[in-house]
Amino acid sequence: MALLRRSCGTMETHTQMLQTDPVYRANRLAIESFTAARVSAKTAAGKKIVKIPVVVHVVYASEVENISDAQVKSQIDVLNKDYRKKNADISKIPAPFKSLATDARIEFALATRHPNGSPTTGITRTHTTRQQFDSHKNDIKFAATGGHDAWPRDKYLNL
Repeated sequence: MALLRRSCGTMETHTQMLQTDPVYRANRLAIESFTAARVSAKTAAGKKIVKIPVVVHVVYASEVENISDAQVKSQIDVLNKDYRKKNADISKIPAPFKSLATDARIEFALATRHPNGSPTTGITRTHTTRQQFDSHKNDIKFAATGGHDAWPRDKYLNL
């Protein structure tokens, strides 16, 4: 049996929301402005490493899609290496971008506390009968449509 290739619709959804949702667009511009100001200020506070708690929602229809904790953790490690400019392929940055590459001073860590305060691994697992989700509807992000409800986005990065 051949597995269907799944892809992430994040950028497609992001682009659509930028074009159709003025509040989303304004919030993204505010984030970009804030980030640019922090980078240019280079204050002592800007030298601190920002740690972001992450929750990874694994939504799967078959056991082969139910990736292991080790795989989730390895991807967080890769993400951290990329954001801290410690990735092994740093020498492969194309010449036009070499001068722009920098340590973002951002680190991601699996959440240790659930929103209700109980301990967590930072990984949720949801078995679904859905074979596919619609990236335009974001239906994977809701338990009512076969996915998993996001945790509060002001406290966690939901992946």
